Amino acid sequence: MTRRSASGVGRSLSGLVATAIVAMTAGAGQALGAEGLTIDVDDAQKVTIVGSSDSLRSAIEDLCSRADVRLVAYEAEDRPFSASYQQLPLSEALARLLRSEIFLVGLRPRDDSAGDLVTWLRVSGAKGGVGGALIAGGGAHAAPSASPAAAIDLGVAAEVIETALMSDDTIARNNARRTLLENLRSNPAPLQRYLENDATVLVEQLLDYPHAAEFLNSLQSVGGDVKQRSQIQTVLRGIRARQDAARREATGAGQPPR
Repeated sequence: MTRRSASGVGRSLSGLVATAIVAMTAGAGQALGAEGLTIDVDDAQKVTIVGSSDSLRSAIEDLCSRADVRLVAYEAEDRPFSASYQQLPLSEALARLLRSEIFLVGLRPRDDSAGDLVTWLRVSGAKGGVGGALIAGGGAHAAPSASPAAAIDLGVAAEVIETALMSDDTIARNNARRTLLENLRSNPAPLQRYLENDATVLVEQLLDYPHAAEFLNSLQSVGGDVKQRSQIQTVLRGIRARQDAARREATGAGQPPR
């Protein structure tokens, strides 16, 4: 009887070990197949991403969901990728992951003044298939710039303003305008302050930018009241009048018009 019991215990232990091995093997197979990518985001938006995936888009969607970031659009072509990042700030992780795409981000200063938090993200394909991070749309405390566009304070990074006013790349220009308008819709105060400047000052400031009229027309969609929209129209008329005068002067002097 004792032998039978020992034999029975032996068979039971063997069965348990075999079952455990099968379960571990199945679990390991699932981890490698379905969980080949590890993504973790802490409360400070520090990101750890390790592994690879056939879909960058899915990873970005997951990353935004974990980081409480609004993904406005993902219009770029999907692609595989691999990464091994440990405790990177989210903005830096996005710059590395989206190095072949055009992307824009919205930033908000942290309550503890320790940098900025990413609040939204828009990803688009690059014109002609040429990739690269375009710009990062900042919050009210965007970094200063030596560019003349830095004087146009509308609550976003100077690079956004410069791209919207100067870029010959239609996609980049449209993306920059979207960044600006989305920020102004959520925080209209910078536009109100900007339009309180004298119209002649704004004309002088915008006159030499090739896409100033397009830029001003887009601002009308977020103009909060009749006074603001009227000021935008006054600046537009001033720019057109100056440009027409410059063309007449150039034509009279036998020079090519501006």
